[in-house]
Amino acid sequence: KDATLMLEEVKKINSNIHFILTVSPVPLTATATDQHILIANTYSKSVLRAVAGAISESRSDINYFPSFELITTPLKNDFRFLENRRTVSKEGVDFVMKHWADALASPMVTASDDTNYEVDCDEEMLESIAKSKNQDTSLDSIKLLTLIGDSHFSKLARSLEKLCIEFSGGMVMNGSGFAQQKFLLTHDADIFVPLESAASRNLWQKITNNLQFISEKNLLNRSCVITNIGHQTHQSVAMFLEWMQSNRTESISKISIQDFLDFFNEKLNQQLSIVFSLKNQGHRVIVVSDTPFWQYFEESSHLHPIARAYMDAMEYLFQELGFEYFHAAKLFNEEITNPLDYTSDLVYSDGTPDYFHGGQNYYDWLAVKLLEII
Repeated sequence: KDATLMLEEVKKINSNIHFILTVSPVPLTATATDQHILIANTYSKSVLRAVAGAISESRSDINYFPSFELITTPLKNDFRFLENRRTVSKEGVDFVMKHWADALASPMVTASDDTNYEVDCDEEMLESIAKSKNQDTSLDSIKLLTLIGDSHFSKLARSLEKLCIEFSGGMVMNGSGFAQQKFLLTHDADIFVPLESAASRNLWQKITNNLQFISEKNLLNRSCVITNIGHQTHQSVAMFLEWMQSNRTESISKISIQDFLDFFNEKLNQQLSIVFSLKNQGHRVIVVSDTPFWQYFEESSHLHPIARAYMDAMEYLFQELGFEYFHAAKLFNEEITNPLDYTSDLVYSDGTPDYFHGGQNYYDWLAVKLLEII
């Protein structure tokens, strides 16, 4: 009924529009039910597939595209999934998109390959969900330190726990969730609603509850929020370069800070609005840069200058707007003489090293440095 109503509302805007329905082949990573995840996933996909099939067969203006059927397989080591059996591989996405292109009789479209990064993010999200179930979020357990970020902040949270530091939050969404604006801004105290998953919404709700308790208890003068929203350089650097190629081709060889600022204003306005809202509520907000490890790997060293310039521009922007900015990448390079000892030891199935994250000792270093300024 809801789906039919939505289709009819769209038809009021464009009576000639044609719809294509599909079901995501990506399995659930967690469930709020008491069922085993395999059972919950099968039920969820079955309901969605049944609804999509019933609607598409009942109307001439709807077709069904079988992305679910093209990817779903019982084979253990099939090319369509990465090793975690949840993340669709680049080859799997390209396989689906080839069928899509054939169906449209158009040139083939291929996917950008950041699936490796998302595998690690998914693992961090699962850990964040598990930890949140044991968190006391009552009015009697207010935490004055709040972490709001992506998978980097799950790792930072782990380091703070080792130091016996009390805090609320950590990872809220994958980096792609923030970079691709998988959230909805609100005009109330919640600031935004994560749209990436039900799990991310539950994580964020516990954070906002704590922030509201801080306000109600008149503790804003002692509240500190640490965030990296707006960075997510594993995606935003490529987005910036694509924006330059589309809008300022003549300047791409001599990128200026104004180019970055214009990009931030045009493409990151909603992400930055979240950070501004936290400050406007009265919290002390510290924005943290991403890691410095692009420069230490052959696969990513060519992008290091632009990634570093991106973070430098972020520092300039936030400081101009009255925020505290902790340039972790710059300070790390100034202080640490053995940087390779702080890199992630994760190597993905295709042989690519994890140059976006650091090793846990990097986040241990970061935690200590942040506590010094808090």
